[in-house]
Amino acid sequence: MGIFRPEYKGIGRSPSREIYGEKNGYLVAPIDICIYEFSDDSVVRLNQVDSLGDLEGAAVRNTSGANIGTINNFEAPLVSTDFKPVVFIKLAEDVRLQTIIPRLPADPSEVSKGDDVSITIDGVLISGRVEKTIENFAYLKPDLQTQAYTVKFGQRLLDRAHGAAVVLNSSKLLGMLIITDDNKREGTTQALVYPAHLI
Repeated sequence: MGIFRPEYKGIGRSPSREIYGEKNGYLVAPIDICIYEFSDDSVVRLNQVDSLGDLEGAAVRNTSGANIGTINNFEAPLVSTDFKPVVFIKLAEDVRLQTIIPRLPADPSEVSKGDDVSITIDGVLISGRVEKTIENFAYLKPDLQTQAYTVKFGQRLLDRAHGAAVVLNSSKLLGMLIITDDNKREGTTQALVYPAHLI
């Protein structure tokens, strides 16, 4: 399901992203909805605010504009070697979403290069393969590190797919899609996936 954060306390509206799933009664989404905003000329950029903590309590809507809930908490991107690029959303009391089927997170020992993975975007199943098991990667800036799998999908994905749940071998959760790099010539996407067992 696509979501976005409307303008809040002078911070421009975020681009649309995907819901990953549920954990402990909260919806889980990518940190993108906190760290990115549309500028006055409709270009997506990093927020120009001193404290991202100001976004706790910000509304979250689905792509139709209906209220889903509010940002409950997230880890602000500071200098870290183990940054968690996720945000937890408290559902509004009157909101009843379609049940998200829980899946067990894959243990890293169960993941090998060449394993099949898939995501579903707007009802369309997209296949890919694991290219590298967990490594540390720079996230947003060189001194901010996060762990991720490297996955290659057989078609191009837009940034809007960030947050999608990546499923390993049609059974367990590999993790959350957090970074995409489209190859226009090949029609493929190289992606980083934040491990499910860390969410």
